[in-house]
Amino acid sequence: MLLTAVFGPIGMAAASSWTCGTPAILEQTLAIPPAVLPDPGPPSPDKDLRDMYGVSNSLESDNFVARWGDSGGISEDNVETMLGDFEVAWSVQIDDMDHPVPHGADLYKVNVYIGNTGEGPTISGGVAGYATDDSAGYPMVVMSPHFVQRGTGAFTSNSDVDELSNVRWYWEATAEWIEAEVYADEPEHAHELAGFAILRHLALNFYQYPEWAGDLQELHHYGAFIFPRYLTEHVGDWRLIRDSWVEPTSEDPLESLEDALADLGYELDHEIALFAAHNATWDYEHGDWSAGSKGMDADWRVAVVVSVGDTREYTVLEGASIEHEIGDVSDATSVHVAVVPSASGRLNGETFDYTFRLYFTDGGHSETG
Repeated sequence: MLLTAVFGPIGMAAASSWTCGTPAILEQTLAIPPAVLPDPGPPSPDKDLRDMYGVSNSLESDNFVARWGDSGGISEDNVETMLGDFEVAWSVQIDDMDHPVPHGADLYKVNVYIGNTGEGPTISGGVAGYATDDSAGYPMVVMSPHFVQRGTGAFTSNSDVDELSNVRWYWEATAEWIEAEVYADEPEHAHELAGFAILRHLALNFYQYPEWAGDLQELHHYGAFIFPRYLTEHVGDWRLIRDSWVEPTSEDPLESLEDALADLGYELDHEIALFAAHNATWDYEHGDWSAGSKGMDADWRVAVVVSVGDTREYTVLEGASIEHEIGDVSDATSVHVAVVPSASGRLNGETFDYTFRLYFTDGGHSETG
């Protein structure tokens, strides 16, 4: 079982300079070797405690224990707030959404270390936090001291994944997505959407690990949360995303989603096209927060969205030469056209050319626009 930290939902200013370090840290060893401690023995009826580093300060909640050293000016009040929000996330994800309890977290409280406080694990600058396992295989979270002083944290538990390289983008996209499930009225999860919305030519599963060199592409996988948001608002519900982690049918999350959608009577290619159409007007519950393809007809779709006031009609077209008629057009009508790759044409770096003509017909007279 893997534990993924999700950062930034409550009381935190949008801060694109902070990132999740989990995908990178899972392929590395921790900077500080854990202390060798004796076996704590059988757990007590309540969850027991275990500390692999011997850190001086600690504060407990029902399922977590925060630990930090004497440097860094950590406020116990902020630590208490952080733990409270971790517990909210546990309640939603474990109790309500039935995510599996992380390995060992049914016996021991999950350690949440505050890094760079003179004791315990360290954390790199610019990283809000990361989740990993300690040397004994139990889950732990490491938080930036600056982040603890400014905001809070949440987490999600994900099933074992054999090939991390296939899921980095989805890991981060669903980490952003889960924030809105836990904190439904907080908009902070959407502050990275620009990296996806502006770079629509990039594949849905594009991933570039953030090094904060000013490249907007580094935000793309965070902004890709809008795809699981589309699926849970317009196709199914949160179970689609949970099951893609808990019961994956493939190491590629898009293939797992394709299988799950097929079971519900939907086609992934069709939904990707409708997804692009919804993005033309950010047609989501909190749309106000949102401020690689091939040139063959089997590999792309055209989606048309017609809006009249608050009413929207979506149509997905197929083929290399398409004619689509829209009737009853008035001054209140707006039409958006989205050309998008199908699931089979989502490889990075591939492009295609397209043209379209718009004909206005009034009786027997026709004009081309």
